[in-house]
Amino acid sequence: MRLIVYIEDVIRNEEDKVKIPVFGVVKDIELIKTLDDNMLEQFKNEPYSISFSETDIVGTTEVFNHNDANFVAYYKRHRKTLDELNYENLKEFINDNEIKFDEILDIKIISYVDGVSRKTDTIKQLIDYTNESEKCILSKGEWYKYNDDYLNYLQESISEIEVVNYDKYDLSIRKFKEYQERKYEEDKYKEKYKGKSEKEIRKSISNIYYKEKYYNSMLEEEFGFENLDREFEFVGKSKIEVMDLYKDDTMFAVKIGKTSGKLCYVVDQSLEALKVYKHNILDNKPEIKNVAIWIVLQKAKKLKEINGKPDINELDMLILKNKLDGWKKEVRVLGFKPIIYINYEVE
Repeated sequence: MRLIVYIEDVIRNEEDKVKIPVFGVVKDIELIKTLDDNMLEQFKNEPYSISFSETDIVGTTEVFNHNDANFVAYYKRHRKTLDELNYENLKEFINDNEIKFDEILDIKIISYVDGVSRKTDTIKQLIDYTNESEKCILSKGEWYKYNDDYLNYLQESISEIEVVNYDKYDLSIRKFKEYQERKYEEDKYKEKYKGKSEKEIRKSISNIYYKEKYYNSMLEEEFGFENLDREFEFVGKSKIEVMDLYKDDTMFAVKIGKTSGKLCYVVDQSLEALKVYKHNILDNKPEIKNVAIWIVLQKAKKLKEINGKPDINELDMLILKNKLDGWKKEVRVLGFKPIIYINYEVE
């Protein structure tokens, strides 16, 4: 009995010797409902971000959602085809069909590529959201709880990754628009565009010559990177894009975006490709020592720097940073050095 009293006294009066980071799935049904309700209340006044990445992992198959993807939104008997998945299109679908606001998380989105259905998600599975007061984040439809010790751990872990920035690699929006205009002038008389309006032709060309395609091509032409974007290897029946760029013993996975939802997929892409590379499945694979994720931030102020290097802890993207923590560990375990390149969209 005296032992129990002693232990209780120690627990009450002693400071924690070891603080334990917590990051786990929320299972409390009432808390989940509260989190959903709070999120919906905020969404009434603030647009939310919904995005499909160009790459997603479905089971063991890597699915590439090209820019020619389209979507179907449906809820109960209501259906609508969407050329692009964004807040405005979704809001129009909700208003046209008088869908109650507390039901919108259950709207389903089917993604199609070349007319083939690839996957179906609910709106809730497409939203990345952080509830700071409850210390919870929503990712792929699941709520996760974290504590301050986890944030401290994550900051220290992310700080270990080498981060580099070269201004010369920034993405010029002016040059990108000039590139698309050249492609329009070159392609508009092709047979496949016969009878189509200028608007239709421009939309098709913008889908073919999209931003990341231009960026990878620019890095190849101006800076000597090997451009492997859209070069696929078959592993069994799965089609894998091993890397976007290659240079100086480094494989690069490249992504342009401004939200965790958009940028997290580049982490998955990098890991899946690295595992395929490591298991000697590929023919004529290049020698690598480093594995790099290359992030081009859209509409963003430049991150503060520490010792001349961008501080990625400045990113307000908890889900992305959690992914990068796991990526760093996997890359090191497989025997390579993880590196993050940071660049920006500029006018």
